[in-house]
Amino acid sequence: MGSAIGFAAVVVVLGVFMPDVLHALQTFLLAFLEKATLIFQTLTVAP
Repeated sequence: MGSAIGFAAVVVVLGVFMPDVLHALQTFLLAFLEKATLIFQTLTVAP
């Protein structure tokens, strides 16, 4: 619970004081999730 509150505080501080860093982090996470989704979609499950 404490780490979630800490992460939320970091996101708020980045959003207020360094919006460019927050935007770069958001762009990176979106690209990472898109590539991970693509990899999982191409996996085949052997019966």
